[in-house]
Amino acid sequence: MGRHRPAGQPAAADKLEEVNAHDAAADGSYEVIPVIDLMGGLVVHARFGDRAHYRPIRSRLCDSARIEDVVPALLGLFAFRRLYVADLDALQGRPWQLSTIDALRRVAPKLPLWIDAGIRDGQDLSPVAERGTPVLASETLTAAAAERLLAACPTAVLSVDYRGERLLGEPRLLERPQHWPANVIAMNLARVGSGLGPLQLDRTGIALLGAIALVGIGALTPEQAALSVHLPTLLLLFSFMVIAAQMRLGGFYDWVTLRLAALPLRPPALLAAVIGAVALLSAVFSNDVVCLAVAPALADACARRRLDPTPFLLALACSANVGSAATLIGNPQNMLIGQVLNLSFSSYLLEASVPVLGGLVAIWALIASQARGRWRAESEPSRGPAAAGAALDRWQTAKGLTVAGALVAVFLFTSWPREVAALIGAGLLLMSRKLHSREMLGQVDWELLILFIGLFVVNRAFADTGLTRQAVQWLAGAGVPLGAPAPLFGVTFVLSNIVSNVPAVMLLLPMTKSAVDGPLLALASTLSGNLLIVGSIANIIVVAAARRQGIQIDWRRHARVGVPVTLVTLAITAAWLAVRG
Repeated sequence: MGRHRPAGQPAAADKLEEVNAHDAAADGSYEVIPVIDLMGGLVVHARFGDRAHYRPIRSRLCDSARIEDVVPALLGLFAFRRLYVADLDALQGRPWQLSTIDALRRVAPKLPLWIDAGIRDGQDLSPVAERGTPVLASETLTAAAAERLLAACPTAVLSVDYRGERLLGEPRLLERPQHWPANVIAMNLARVGSGLGPLQLDRTGIALLGAIALVGIGALTPEQAALSVHLPTLLLLFSFMVIAAQMRLGGFYDWVTLRLAALPLRPPALLAAVIGAVALLSAVFSNDVVCLAVAPALADACARRRLDPTPFLLALACSANVGSAATLIGNPQNMLIGQVLNLSFSSYLLEASVPVLGGLVAIWALIASQARGRWRAESEPSRGPAAAGAALDRWQTAKGLTVAGALVAVFLFTSWPREVAALIGAGLLLMSRKLHSREMLGQVDWELLILFIGLFVVNRAFADTGLTRQAVQWLAGAGVPLGAPAPLFGVTFVLSNIVSNVPAVMLLLPMTKSAVDGPLLALASTLSGNLLIVGSIANIIVVAAARRQGIQIDWRRHARVGVPVTLVTLAITAAWLAVRG
């Protein structure tokens, strides 16, 4: 039996289960089909099939809830073979959203679509069939109409719709399976967006539920769980999220992006400018936010200058990761390491300077050599409107830059606790006559903060089992003593690409013994993020932005840059730390 189960857009994760009525697959394999629900021209997040409460989807993987932003972001996660699009306006008798589907066709012209648009008769069928495979939904059709339309369009998909146990449509449709097409969907509206069936959990949900379960079964008391959370790290992370929000709402990132994209430089020099600017911004502000702001305008500028955008976008992702390794505020894992080990901000900056600068030079040299003689785009770019960006609010931007600069100075030249200074800076920015605190706090990545809390609790419980100590002893017996820099360096690289860098750092922090171990852990865990697309959120953001511009960066193309960049930067780091140690 050939079966298809959707994924991707979490609102509709339970929506489809396709059964091939005629050509059963012998291996019983599944095909993942993402589902997109459209309402009012935007992709919406479903809630228990109650369409009155659907709201535009929000994700840090895409700039907006427009379908031309959301779908490329999904494609950046995995290359699915088809997409299911439900026009909820049409299904409820309102005007179709064909222009929205046309916008999707422009950014993903070769992606096959299944389109559920409330088709009721032959007149409705044609415009849908021109754009993809029509889905005939029992909730909008009589049985006789369904049979007529299937006769006219045998390739259509039949959706047999339910709400709970109640069939939405005529029961006679179920009595005549001989008239069904090859592809039939069984869909239960009551389960859409309900979280029933396969659990809709990301890494934050898993970490949080793990922490709750550990307290619930008595592995930790609530007091022990609370004490396991490293509050200084959370306060520092939160404070810099507020500062990043100030800069974004003030239009700073858009302003920098447009100025960078407009530089009248030759391709190799423009590449160097992109690498340098992105690395500098990522050392102070979130590399994810920097990539989100810079990527669209950079791709647009390259297209207008008839330059191949791919080398520049790859440089953006790699330099954001490398640049964020320069300081103890450049990324979450560095904040954690710096706070837990109480590392000196200035000493770490000195330790990281050579690996970071060497890494940036390596990124430029590698990408420039690969692009030599191939800087120009192979085809004429499509010239849409130029990226406008948000208007620069000079006062709000100046406030944010002043606070950020003051904090860096405090970190460099005083022993004042970093979390206290940062919290005061964030508090000053929240006191604004123009930017509402609700708007500022809405930009905070609360999921990341909750992820940290969950991981702190889980990590404490895991340490209490003694398994960590036993694993360290076993590795030492096998010739891999984690107390030594070289094994710690290698294990950090491997773990960072298996469980991601933050969980890896939490597991390995207790193994740090010498003065060099803190910088080693910070640099190795961060620089490992360039190896694979999924190695860092920054990589995923850039790949998704590229797809929105019709630029394909698959894992092979990324690996041509990411793998050597990772190996070279890690080699530079290992050599430098060996000399320093």
